[in-house]
Amino acid sequence: MKSSEVRLPASKLQDIRLVVCDMDGTALNREKEFSSGMLAAWSALRKAGIPYTIASARAPSMLGVFCAQAEISNIPVITLEGALVVNWPGGEVLYERLMEEADAKRVMEYCHESGLDYTVYTARRAYLRRDTRRGWRFEKYNALADRYGLERVKTAVYEEFSPQSISREGVYKIFVDNPSDGCTEKLKRFLRGMARVRTDSSEGSSITVMHEAVSKGEALRLLLAHMGISKEQVCCFGDWYNDLDMLASCPHSVAMGNAVPEIKQAAGYVTYSNDDDGAAYFINQYLLK
Repeated sequence: MKSSEVRLPASKLQDIRLVVCDMDGTALNREKEFSSGMLAAWSALRKAGIPYTIASARAPSMLGVFCAQAEISNIPVITLEGALVVNWPGGEVLYERLMEEADAKRVMEYCHESGLDYTVYTARRAYLRRDTRRGWRFEKYNALADRYGLERVKTAVYEEFSPQSISREGVYKIFVDNPSDGCTEKLKRFLRGMARVRTDSSEGSSITVMHEAVSKGEALRLLLAHMGISKEQVCCFGDWYNDLDMLASCPHSVAMGNAVPEIKQAAGYVTYSNDDDGAAYFINQYLLK
């Protein structure tokens, strides 16, 4: 990334009492790992007494390893695009917003009948269609979880259950993996007829379907109220469309150098890319004394 594309503060930010960081494309590099620089930045925040947490599209069961590595503790974590906020560790639910059962059932049935590659995230597990291309992601994380002695992600084959039984478990979101252009337009037309859902994107051309009230921005507002701090006292980082309302709501918001243009426009600042330790650089230079 060219240095001319970076937009940084004129001086260190004052009175920051919380750092909130997206994971994929932001705190994690392209290998889906924390760099040594990012781990050092987490450690420096901890030593400085500045609380920090993550706001991720991932389910809590796919965050345990990263929370352990970053030593995140005694603070709520925003998960599943903001549909679920849990205290970490322990997993006590601070806030959740599930899709309506009827809506979840309709979307599942449409995705399956249309041959889309989708994942349904419920309060119990993740459901994937039998011929999914996404299984390797869960296998990779579970291998890492085994190394750390942490909880594995529970998965199940969608076709072995009924949409009714899955929806009764409580559906947080339905993730559709990079559909083709034609399928995307058909899906969006179908969803426009459903008043209680909204869509977002966390990677590539993927589409996430969730309750209309769910977003990272709304979850962050609830978190700030819970912690008793103002939006001027938080610094948040992100890179993709699902980070948009979170970054737009905070004066001290930071887009990654690899972020999509809309995120860079919405954020107060722009740092270097995730592969160039952009979040760690900003933390060290502008948040730490």
